[in-house]
Amino acid sequence: MDVDKLAFTGSIDTGKVILELAANSNLKPVTLELGGKSLFIVFEDDDVDKAVELAHFALFFNQKVNDEFVGKAKAHALKCVVGDPFKKGIEHGPQIDLKQLEKVMKYIRSGVESNATLECGGMYIRTANETRYRLAVGIFTKSLDTENRVSRALKVGTVWVNCFDVFDAAIPFGGYKMSGNGREKGIYSFNNYLQIKAVVPALNNPVWIQ
Repeated sequence: MDVDKLAFTGSIDTGKVILELAANSNLKPVTLELGGKSLFIVFEDDDVDKAVELAHFALFFNQKVNDEFVGKAKAHALKCVVGDPFKKGIEHGPQIDLKQLEKVMKYIRSGVESNATLECGGMYIRTANETRYRLAVGIFTKSLDTENRVSRALKVGTVWVNCFDVFDAAIPFGGYKMSGNGREKGIYSFNNYLQIKAVVPALNNPVWIQ
């Protein structure tokens, strides 16, 4: 009851418990930085090689590289350009309908269940805002229009454009939805620890304006 504010970084499940405890005590404000599986969006007009390097860094900077991205075959598959089949340079178009897509997914699941190793892909692309994690997203494009449009549309705490994992003391950091609330760093972090007070004094000689 004597604690006025809590800030927590950790798992979603623990964050929920902390919110419940805060609500059952003195309704203290809670700032949460919770789970995040950051999206990595690469547009067809971007430098794919640079994007691959940043993806590699983002995924493995705390780990050892596993057999150099598991060989040349996987590297080639990752360079496959997917999109509108009527556009020049597109190597792979969409499935004809949802039924065919589910058929393909069934074969993939069957392979995994038979102890085959799925090297890349294997999941169909949902919209970026459907994920429950909303901590950060990296987008890669040379188009300023695409950059502005997608950055505005993404419901996440941080959007990195043509870069990834860039931090600064002045840049606020935190998530939306299941990735937490509140912000660390930057001027916005102070809002987590401040309360607004309204002081309304009575005036002895009020001035009336007609």
